[in-house]
Amino acid sequence: MIQEGPTQGRHHHPQWPHRSELCKKEGVDFILAVGGGSAIDSGKAIGYGVVNEGDVWDFYCKKRQAKGCLPVGAVLTLSATGSEMSNSSVITREEDWNKRGYNCDYGRPKFAIMNPELTMTLPDYQTACGCTDIMMHTMERYFTNGGNMEITDSIAEALLRTVLTNAKILVKEPDNYDARAEVMWAGSLAHNGLTGCGNDGGDFSSHALEHEIGGMFDVAHGAGLAAIWGSWARYVYKDCLPRFKRYALNVMGVKEEGTDEEIALKGIEAMEDFYREIHMPVTIRELGIEPTDEQLKELVDYSAQFGVKIWLWRHGRDMRDPKKRRELFERCHRLGVVGLKLDAFSHESKEFVDLYQSCLKEAAEYKLMLNIHASNKPTGEVRTWPNEMSREGIRGLEYGKNQYEWSTHNTTLPFTRLVAGAGDYTPVIFGERR
Repeated sequence: MIQEGPTQGRHHHPQWPHRSELCKKEGVDFILAVGGGSAIDSGKAIGYGVVNEGDVWDFYCKKRQAKGCLPVGAVLTLSATGSEMSNSSVITREEDWNKRGYNCDYGRPKFAIMNPELTMTLPDYQTACGCTDIMMHTMERYFTNGGNMEITDSIAEALLRTVLTNAKILVKEPDNYDARAEVMWAGSLAHNGLTGCGNDGGDFSSHALEHEIGGMFDVAHGAGLAAIWGSWARYVYKDCLPRFKRYALNVMGVKEEGTDEEIALKGIEAMEDFYREIHMPVTIRELGIEPTDEQLKELVDYSAQFGVKIWLWRHGRDMRDPKKRRELFERCHRLGVVGLKLDAFSHESKEFVDLYQSCLKEAAEYKLMLNIHASNKPTGEVRTWPNEMSREGIRGLEYGKNQYEWSTHNTTLPFTRLVAGAGDYTPVIFGERR
């Protein structure tokens, strides 16, 4: 028997080659991971390294697939990742703090010993982080437009309500056995595939975003998820409005009063109130992160490696001060940002038309493209300022799919509004599949 550990909380990659080689040398045929997700994911990564030749990191950056894994068992001491019952694992490559996940059934543990008493000595913060991660594993599969099943939705909603209730209990009673048992079992069910049955499995956008934050900054995974979820939800809820409304009603207990959008937003606000109640951050700043320009430049350069160029959003009111406007454009240029979406002008008075001109002229000086949203229709500005990519001034589908005959509207646009110039048109909204 070989005992190794402890594992660092961010599952650092340099540990795996050494430990995999040690297992090969000593003839290890089984790995027992004692701890939370970091320990279990470490066991999986080591197991892949024992059975497969080459760098384990290849699996996590999707260069190739594992052909096997040393059997892994788990003794769970932190309810969070669900790794004790899932086929997924996450590790961080220390040389560039790149954090990646890999899903493979070879890595699914053969057994898991789950005793809620083993979690009672956890700091309150880690317990709350775990509850957040459990809920997020379910929500990533819940907010999907790829079709849904009523039974799966009902299971997911019951799981979410259970964690909501017991997470609050654990804030006041950290040694409550029943509450810890409920959370522990929920953690396993949230990430074993059950809550994704019958839909497209979700896109795990929130997790992908947090992995980038967690790779660069020393933050707990659950706290990082809580900090970004509200912003993510407000960005996508209109494209998944029926799901957000259902979540607000069936999980957060919001009353069915007002429009679908109002109900959905109340649900998002209620979720953020829950995070605050269990002492989780709801913004990046509350997470303790204020990125330096050097770190932002690193983000922009990293994205460029994958052919992704960064655009930023800014409210139109922030453009009115010439000094601050130029400072923003200069900073964006220095960081490598390629363009900005300027939003919510919502007027075509001379004051605003002049403001459009000033923004376009100054952005061109800094080689920045602009997309002007919530604006009037174009009147030939692009001939002078080709850095204007597009502007709205057009009724897109974000106004709702049932207001009037969209096929007639869409087929006449090329002969009406689009004669004036390019239109920033919302081309599609998502609703219930059936």
